[in-house]
Amino acid sequence: MYLSYCTKNKRFVAFTLAEVLMVLLVIGTVASIVVPPIINETQDAELKTAWKKEFGILANATKLIVNDNGGSLVNVFSFNNNSGKHIVYFYKPYLNYLKFCTSSQLPGNCWHKADGSVKNIQGTPITNFVWYNFALILSDGTLIGFSGEYKDNCSTDRGLGAGNESCGFIIVDVNGFKKPNIYGRDIFLAVVTKNRLIPVTKNSSFIDGKCNTGGLGCSAQALYQ
Repeated sequence: MYLSYCTKNKRFVAFTLAEVLMVLLVIGTVASIVVPPIINETQDAELKTAWKKEFGILANATKLIVNDNGGSLVNVFSFNNNSGKHIVYFYKPYLNYLKFCTSSQLPGNCWHKADGSVKNIQGTPITNFVWYNFALILSDGTLIGFSGEYKDNCSTDRGLGAGNESCGFIIVDVNGFKKPNIYGRDIFLAVVTKNRLIPVTKNSSFIDGKCNTGGLGCSAQALYQ
């Protein structure tokens, strides 16, 4: 219902307080439905862009390491943390990093604590950060964990197709300790093969590797979208 009043020859029409509040309520309800998906889409686009950047840096480093070792990484890396041949020591010279952590220093320093704060793409907490050994914090805040394979001859089949057997793997949180800390959104995985770096696909056999259930399998999808 409108309220109206006249001043000389002019008529003014106004809304009642109840009508104003009703309009604000409707606007607020619509905003609560529309705005969050837009924010998530914007954030996802930013995270995918960051992943493409970090993957490019790591892929270039891999290429240089391959060239340094005669064109193949077979028997170059060792899973032995104390051998000096662990995969991380080959990448360090080619990365601009602020901090280096060994396995005992990782939680809360160069990677997330194993307290469930990181989740897979379905929202299930991840608490099994035991499959990488060293980590770096890059100058842009990116967290990168490194693990060698159990077979130094690059023969471990990770379900990535013939010729893409793994020599080691690299996990990346593109925005550091900031949220969302979810596999497939800001945390991605790449495999070092005997001559290149490739992102993990939905067909990989890694733990939580599938794209729709785990999230790490989204690494290739996010990179090429």
